[in-house]
Amino acid sequence: MKRTQVLEMLKARTNELRKRFHISYLDIFGSVARDEASLDSDVEILVVFEEPPGLFGFVQLKKSLEEMLSCQVDLVTKNALKPQLRDSILKDFIRVA
Repeated sequence: MKRTQVLEMLKARTNELRKRFHISYLDIFGSVARDEASLDSDVEILVVFEEPPGLFGFVQLKKSLEEMLSCQVDLVTKNALKPQLRDSILKDFIRVA
């Protein structure tokens, strides 16, 4: 999936996602952010919550994003990023909302 497609789809539903899941912001990163994704690539998304969602809320957000984008989503929080990879990953981040 192309970067522009992903950004458009996510931006169109940003307000809904913020209200439903109490999201501060979303960033895409990885191959989609670099516009190097293949047809079977997943979309890597970093999420920052206003308040901890719990496991159920996190899984529900992941499922909602996968349905919206019609592909696999690798959803992570900042704390889940491995410190040794964080710097190389951070340079690819594109803020969605």
